[in-house]
Amino acid sequence: MSINGAQKRGMPTNAADPLDETQAPAVITDLHVRDRATSKAAGSPLAWRKRSQIQMAFDQERFGARDSQDALRRFDAGTFYTKLYDASQMAWRDSTAGFESTGSGDRMPYGEAQGIALARLAAIERHLGKNDLTIGRAVCWYGYSPAEAIRRARLPDDTRISARLCECLDALADAIERTAKSKNPAKHGA
Repeated sequence: MSINGAQKRGMPTNAADPLDETQAPAVITDLHVRDRATSKAAGSPLAWRKRSQIQMAFDQERFGARDSQDALRRFDAGTFYTKLYDASQMAWRDSTAGFESTGSGDRMPYGEAQGIALARLAAIERHLGKNDLTIGRAVCWYGYSPAEAIRRARLPDDTRISARLCECLDALADAIERTAKSKNPAKHGA
């Protein structure tokens, strides 16, 4: 009696190939959609994708009609703010770069792109009010629903969520446009 590789690893020999099945996320939420192509071949299974709160609000037309300039401007502002935050949080250096620096701190130095993203974020946020900043960060950065973001900003319970989110994204779009006019975003602002 011979033992094949699958039996050695503790797998049953008649198990289906795991690559043949498209698996679902562990917990499916309203943000999950199954629309991502896994292959260009006809009939290939679609994979799961998790939409951001900004994408979901845009798809639900909470920013206005999908093809309207206002809705697209709000969506672009929220998406840009999210990508800028992601760029500011990325480690642009490998783990060995910290050994080259001297000093008492054990922090890694910022990479050039990360420093530019941080400076641009600071310039944009100088143009936002406290509530817009709280709502924008909660929805775009941390993935809270717009309703939760309104609660975090401690606005009254009768606040219209979609309208307040649109106001926040309009202020964000204006701040992005103002800071884009400057060649050096770190000096532009206040």
